[in-house]
Amino acid sequence: MKLTVLSDGSLYDISQMVESVSLSGDLKSCCRTLNFEIIMSPSDKELPYVFIAVGSVVDLYENDANIFHGLVFTKSKSTDDTTMRVTAFDFGYFMKNSYATYRFDGETADAITKQVCTRFGVPIWSLAAPAVPIKRRFNHQPIFKIVDTAYTISAEKTKKKYIMRFRGAALQVLERKMTADIVVKPEVNLQSATYAQSSQGMINHVAIVDEDGKTIDLVMDLDAIRTYGMVHREVRQEKDRDVTAEAQALLDDNKLKNTCSVTILGDSRLMTGDTILLQEPYTGQFGVFWIDADTHTWKKNLYTTKLTLSYQAEMREGQAGQEEKPEDE
Repeated sequence: MKLTVLSDGSLYDISQMVESVSLSGDLKSCCRTLNFEIIMSPSDKELPYVFIAVGSVVDLYENDANIFHGLVFTKSKSTDDTTMRVTAFDFGYFMKNSYATYRFDGETADAITKQVCTRFGVPIWSLAAPAVPIKRRFNHQPIFKIVDTAYTISAEKTKKKYIMRFRGAALQVLERKMTADIVVKPEVNLQSATYAQSSQGMINHVAIVDEDGKTIDLVMDLDAIRTYGMVHREVRQEKDRDVTAEAQALLDDNKLKNTCSVTILGDSRLMTGDTILLQEPYTGQFGVFWIDADTHTWKKNLYTTKLTLSYQAEMREGQAGQEEKPEDE
């Protein structure tokens, strides 16, 4: 691991001065976060000192590959402590906190993303290119929501899942793979695995009702009802509303919850959006899993990677803006 800081025009390698480093990202966030603690002391004058200003450029390398490029946003230190804590974000921060207005008339998701990123100076690594024309107006929306919405609309047509993330300094939007990139198993790279299952929050019986509360139709999961008991909800029928789809979505989004996470020997290749093949006999978890969160930690010369896994490929969906209608409608 190598950590450098560009501060006040000077480049410093602070790798030997940091006590711990943590790089993390997750499906719900459009930027990755770097936290590190650098050794400092108000009394020990022998310690080397590097002034790290808010706004300093930070780069993290593993095996000579740049795995993070961003800016320092917060720092804190105390006379009672021997370290200074620093937090940096990559350029996804600016996509989250910059707002813009656009009108698109048939552009594809990758073309929209290129246009937005070019305007705001966001480098591009690679972009999935679904051939779905998009007609939509965005009024003062965060630019990451514009990108998310464009790919969400595309996903509805292509039936694929897309994920936006940063690799080093550059934006990548990729299609989530159905095949595994890396095998994780005991005695190779797996250190620990945690598995849990819960029926709390399950909904398995939904009634579609009219304005008087009379049941018009039922959408249900009979197997789940027999096994876990019936948990009921209602959806009111309204004009221009696909209540059957809403009822089914309630069932689909509130099924039996399975959660799984693993800690493995540090592997900078793996990050949110990637796919692994897990083979873990004690918890009984065998098969393809999708990474929905990752945390890479370097501490006391040890490097570990913790992955939060999903049993299906998901994407962060966007519903910003309004669909453009033909002028004669």
